[in-house]
Amino acid sequence: MALNEEWIQKLTAVHYRAGIGSRILGFIYDLITMFFLWVIVGIFTTLWMLVTSNAPGDDFIFIRTYILENEPHLFYTAIGIQIFVLLLYLFVLPVTFKIPRSVGMMMAGTKFLDMNANEITKLTFLKRECLKWILFPGIFLSLRKSKQSAADSLTKTYVTYY
Repeated sequence: MALNEEWIQKLTAVHYRAGIGSRILGFIYDLITMFFLWVIVGIFTTLWMLVTSNAPGDDFIFIRTYILENEPHLFYTAIGIQIFVLLLYLFVLPVTFKIPRSVGMMMAGTKFLDMNANEITKLTFLKRECLKWILFPGIFLSLRKSKQSAADSLTKTYVTYY
């Protein structure tokens, strides 16, 4: 859907762009969601370690010590699974939604627009997320008057709220 220049200017106006407060709120929501996801996955990986371990006895402290000393690969595998699930949450889950954005962004009420005031594509979202994690201190550039971080400037996107 092509918009005329007047609507593009209205939709991408600076006062509709998300500032540092909205971005931090979405980030906090994402951190809380990731924490609960990590706890849930941690419970399942711990149960998996207890079931697959060859530890004698049923004392959990002894089993933990036994696994650390004799089967550390179980811990490494569990940590790898937990990191993999968190990466899926950060990069894959938002792409599965109709409008690519994280759960924290949905809760904070922000979304992405490109320079033509259209919602961004999934490929643009992935580029932006990769740049965001590489240029993490770039979020502080959103304190500028244009309210764009370094990743937003490079991918020519805006984080807006309505």
